[in-house]
Amino acid sequence: MTKFEPPFLTYLASRPPFYDGFGEENARVRFTCLACGEEVRDRVLDCISKGDPWFRSLAASEQRAIADTFGLRLDQVGPASTPYLRFATGRSAYCCTTSCPVCAAGYLVVVDFYEMQPTRYIGILQGASRLVQDNANGRQDKSHG
Repeated sequence: MTKFEPPFLTYLASRPPFYDGFGEENARVRFTCLACGEEVRDRVLDCISKGDPWFRSLAASEQRAIADTFGLRLDQVGPASTPYLRFATGRSAYCCTTSCPVCAAGYLVVVDFYEMQPTRYIGILQGASRLVQDNANGRQDKSHG
């Protein structure tokens, strides 16, 4: 089961973007590690690419917990009831896990990433929470069910 602390960052409509420009392959989500103060960086496209299958592999109760915690709408789409997260604005919310490159503290992040106009992308970090440590061995608990 994926366990996480209460978020230290939640949705704010006026939050400035971490990315506004062309060349979405260069977009990086960034924030400061709560454990060691190092900058945590992850390519947004990698986050989306690894985050979608990770989120869909979670139990429905875990998907609902993430949606509720971050104030997101959880939609079930199509005949397979594929889960999607959405912000109140209707835009897709992407969540994934990432970790600090120095101390390996794990995080669950929620990103708003969309195309504003042809080839101009906007990226906003709209949620972040630390993953809970597994007390038995000191590693991040990243199990999926």
